[in-house]
Amino acid sequence: MLIWVRFRYAQCQIEFLCTQKTGKAVKIALEQMPEDLNGIYEEMLSRISPYDQNLAKEALLWLSYVLWPLTLAELCEAIAVEESDRSIGEECRFYRSEIIVDICQGLIVHDENTSIVTLAHSSVRAFLTSGRIAQGPVAFYQLDDAAATRIIFRKCLTYLMFVDFQLACDDQTELCKRMDEFPLLTYAAQSWASHAGDMAPSTFALTTAEIDAIIAFFGTRKMKRGGNFTAWVQCLLNETPVQIAKTTEPLYYAASYGLLPA
Repeated sequence: MLIWVRFRYAQCQIEFLCTQKTGKAVKIALEQMPEDLNGIYEEMLSRISPYDQNLAKEALLWLSYVLWPLTLAELCEAIAVEESDRSIGEECRFYRSEIIVDICQGLIVHDENTSIVTLAHSSVRAFLTSGRIAQGPVAFYQLDDAAATRIIFRKCLTYLMFVDFQLACDDQTELCKRMDEFPLLTYAAQSWASHAGDMAPSTFALTTAEIDAIIAFFGTRKMKRGGNFTAWVQCLLNETPVQIAKTTEPLYYAASYGLLPA
């Protein structure tokens, strides 16, 4: 364990020095090098521009709590969505998806071959959820299990309630096109109920407003062609016949995901 910590610390030192732009900056960085791994992370976070702090925190939040790895396109879409949105257009998306990797100052990494983006190391999450960060100069970035779960669940449900999904798809080609056009759709469809149900942390509890939002989502099943509910089931099962998607009652899904309040 000690060897691993030393290796990660050395790696972070090298990465930190590589971000410096001049020889003078490298010399200063060497003189001010933090004494431990958490200090390195603290220094990285402190160098994020005030204008980018909200974006950086949300990126770190998603990558710390997602149920499986996201692509860069999925992460950018997740950050861009706001809970009040009824749809999302190009004007809401990042001009350049790689900008979120740049903003996070080496705390996240992007595999260009797979497009998967992850935290640079599990120790990043350990620091973001630790007691140390709460007492230091980068307390803004502290993550809480229940609060993070709530943000992800609510954004996913917001996404599934987009007006773009009020009609189910007619065939598999249309479904694939929809998933390509809306990068977060697959993750939102497959994970929102797990985040709020059987995989939620013990400190998480649905509010009355959130329960009402879930019931309203299930209620769209009564809309023409099954509404957002049926469009969700199509993504969930990867099947397009509307009648098949409408066969199972919402109660089944609420029960299977452990959404007991709903």
